[in-house]
Amino acid sequence: MKFNLTTNNRLNPALKRVCKLVNAKYRGPTLGAQSAKGGHKILCFGWVLSANLSAPLSLADCQPAIANAQVAYVINADNTVTDMLTGLIWRRCSEGYAWSQNLNRCDLDPSTVQEFTWQQALLRADQQGDWRLPNSKELVSLIKRSCIDPAVDTRVFSSTSLGRHWTSTAAVSYYGNAWALNLMDGSLITTDKATKLQVRLVKSPIQ
Repeated sequence: MKFNLTTNNRLNPALKRVCKLVNAKYRGPTLGAQSAKGGHKILCFGWVLSANLSAPLSLADCQPAIANAQVAYVINADNTVTDMLTGLIWRRCSEGYAWSQNLNRCDLDPSTVQEFTWQQALLRADQQGDWRLPNSKELVSLIKRSCIDPAVDTRVFSSTSLGRHWTSTAAVSYYGNAWALNLMDGSLITTDKATKLQVRLVKSPIQ
């Protein structure tokens, strides 16, 4: 997949969406740009991407933050995923989907609900034992720097259950909204709590 760094001498919006997410584990400027000799330099999560203005930026195939997916993640026998960087344990599929060994992906479970309001998402998590709705920083940790459409490693997380997902983080500026993350493009936006979105649950590592 290739992206032009600029469109009409402005930063490509697709690349800009990927770079705007703020997460404590990434250091350096979230997004910045400056002229470079004969080209353009973009600081994205502290990583420097350089290219000539007239040349496309190649992101190649989507890769995880660590080259080997099995190092970044451990896929457990119960179809949960342990993130080796954060220690968090994720359900491999969003709620309403189940992992199919035959299809090697998350498959729709017609007997369960696939989308929830924010309050329904919190209730769903409360009914799942030690599973919970991730906060915004936890869910953003699934976003990979080199990935877009979707913005996660699909070798671990099936693309059939990706889209806008609720976080447990309420919006400070407006009581009726909470933060939601689109796993397709990595955009984190405030959303009306009455909106029905997908849910991916997480749990903390056993101490």
